[in-house]
Formats: sequence, C-alpha cells, structure tokens
Amino acid sequence: MQVAMFVGPGLVASGPDPVTVYSGPWRPVEMQGPRTPETERSLSASGFQKRAKPLVPSGYPSPAVESTKPPQPTRSPRPSSKPRARTTPRPSSTGHSASGVPTYYCRAGVSRCTRGYPDRAGVADYYAAAGPSLRVGKWRGRIVTVHANGRTLRVKLVDFCACGGNHFLDLYWDAFKALGRPSHAKVTW
Repeated sequence: MQVAMFVGPGLVASGPDPVTVYSGPWRPVEMQGPRTPETERSLSASGFQKRAKPLVPSGYPSPAVESTKPPQPTRSPRPSSKPRARTTPRPSSTGHSASGVPTYYCRAGVSRCTRGYPDRAGVADYYAAAGPSLRVGKWRGRIVTVHANGRTLRVKLVDFCACGGNHFLDLYWDAFKALGRPSHAKVTW
C-alpha cells in the first residue's frame, strides 16, 4: 500500500510546549506497506484514491519546479456596454445558387413548425425548409444566404419542402418578414 503525505513549513507539534517540527519547503512523503483487499476497501470507503502524481498544497510552488516570478493578478473581463447580437455561423460558399418564389410557414400561434425548431416569440428564428433545387449533397443543417428586396439573411435549412413550380423555399415567418415579405428570392451557398 502506498500513502502520500505532505510535510511543510510551520507544522507545529501540539502539547504544553509547542515546537516547530519542520520548517523546510513542502515535499511529498510516500509510505510503503502491503496492499490487501481489506485496505483497498477501507481506502475506497474513506474517499482516498490512488493518484498518479503527488499533490502539493495550493499556493506553494512544486518542489520539482520552483518559480522565481511572483504570481500575476488575474483580470476579469470588462463588461460590455453593448448587448451581443445573436450570430449565425457563416456559410462556406460553394458557388451554388437557386432562385424562385419563397413562401413562409411556422408562424407562432398560427402554423406548425419543424420539430426541434420552435418559433419563439420575441426571438428571430431564421430557419427554412428546402425545395428540390436546394437539396444538394448534405443539405440538412446547411447555412444558406437568402437575397431578396435588397436585403440579405443567413438561414439554416432544417426541413424538407414539397415545393412545386417555381416555389423553392419555405422560410420561417421571422425570416420571411425580415426579408420584407419577398415575392422572389435568390439563395446562395
């Protein structure tokens, strides 16, 4: 059985006349002994676990590596006066594009949404269902850029759209409204 103990500066023996027992630097002391199933049970019951490296009390330098630099004060982050905007990951441009008539679905309290992507009131949820021209390769989860009415918006494709004719994209209501309720749009990715 191996047990790790530490001795350090200023340890004082108790009794009528206190005496400093040790005044050197902290260092690990290992005690050897037989390891039996009974000692294993008692050690695990007491919460003691075998450690790969000996522990050194916090605030003291390790005996193997002593630092000559004083510890540097840590800086806490400065609070920002501006609220951070919710960002959407930028799509990687592959040179693909499609255009046609976008429609909307998933309006809070009015229509159903894709499971796992609810339309949260007061939060801009920019998701869409992809028509056949957008379902290229691994399309589900892809971030695409939608251009309409002189506006640009990044949208995540989360569902399948059974679109027909020149209807190629079903946007969530928030995205459709942010693009100015377009009658035509172009999508790039």
